[in-house]
Amino acid sequence: MRLEGNRLRRIAPRVALVALAVISVGLSACGLDESAEQNLVGPADTTLSTELIANPDVVNADGVSVAVVTLVVRDQNGAPVPDKAVEFWYSGGGDGELRPSADSTYVGPIQSAIIMATDGGGVARVIWVAGTSQGTVRIWVRPFGIDAHRGFYREVVIWQQ
Repeated sequence: MRLEGNRLRRIAPRVALVALAVISVGLSACGLDESAEQNLVGPADTTLSTELIANPDVVNADGVSVAVVTLVVRDQNGAPVPDKAVEFWYSGGGDGELRPSADSTYVGPIQSAIIMATDGGGVARVIWVAGTSQGTVRIWVRPFGIDAHRGFYREVVIWQQ
């Protein structure tokens, strides 16, 4: 059905007025005109930045070669996080051993992992001592104080050949 020109000219302003009223009511109801601060805690308040490096990332499977695994932990502003307990463990085909580094504070063992604490620069280190079989080793870390269910795990891969 086609509206005639005069009728359309009479209805269009009314439709525009109703649409404007609906938008005005909607905006005032959602609070966009308010600027009150909210006291929220979000990811930016609890996030840690981690950098995990293995040097070297390829070692000889000779039972004596080592790789230094370094973790750097920073807060949401990029500042180092000192005295943070961090869990280190490994998985994979290498038959080597994960040991505490003398350069870092060793907190102690926990089941099949070791706990280290970050220093004043937010750094914690462990040593991977190669075994005698070839394989891929994954060194895993998890800072304590983060919900374990959320899965804040990081890994670095070392090739043992």
